[in-house]
Amino acid sequence: MRTASSRPRILRLWVLVSLVAFFTLGPLAPVAFAIPAKVQECVFGSGVSDTTNPCTFASTVTSGNLVVCFGILSPGTTETVTFTDTATSPSNTYTNTSYTKDTLTPTTTMLSYSPNVNGGFTVVTATWSAARNRRDIGCLEVSGLATSSPADGFSANYQTALTATGANVITSNSITPTQNGDFLVGFTHNTDLNCIAVTAGTTVAWTMDTTANCNPRIEYLVQTTAASVAATFGKDNASSLEFVTAIQAFKAASTVDVTKFRLRVNP
Repeated sequence: MRTASSRPRILRLWVLVSLVAFFTLGPLAPVAFAIPAKVQECVFGSGVSDTTNPCTFASTVTSGNLVVCFGILSPGTTETVTFTDTATSPSNTYTNTSYTKDTLTPTTTMLSYSPNVNGGFTVVTATWSAARNRRDIGCLEVSGLATSSPADGFSANYQTALTATGANVITSNSITPTQNGDFLVGFTHNTDLNCIAVTAGTTVAWTMDTTANCNPRIEYLVQTTAASVAATFGKDNASSLEFVTAIQAFKAASTVDVTKFRLRVNP
């Protein structure tokens, strides 16, 4: 039995239900993606026998960004490597994508990355399981990437007795990212350890900032539309040379534009 005191509450409830039925949120905003960007890079090369490669950025790395590195050890075919930095509480974990071993030179290479880093550090170190004379490393810091499970494709390729010259003669195998707007990183290194000049690939709009010929060469781009792609580099030296070249794709961070939410009036 309804009492006089319960009627105001019932009235308020009726008004609330009526408003919800009349006004509702429109369709959810579509998922968009951040535009990734290179923040900085570092390279290091050494001809002194040791087990470590320190790569030092010019500025401290920003928390939430991704760091990706490419390490080379020569001679070597069975060595392992661990990448670390000086971040603490928490420390950062680096995921090794794939070992690639060239038994001709011989050389061992590794691509490794850490997403959503705890920042504040400047040095990333590759520590190998054995000391060798040639140790090289190159790293990029990238913003705007997915903070978990960012990898979206990897491939590497060895080329031996490469005498061809010109654009794009140095190449990785191809990958096809699954998402538009990926950040692509290409690395190459002359495993003969000759300090020759290479240029950025021209098959797509690669950018290469590193100029030191003896260190790993790094190129990068944002791929607007996902499609088959390889990392390519050019060279003018006609000597018979060996190269290891790799490509890695990383997913852009997803975002939602709250300005796209609308209040809809139901008929």
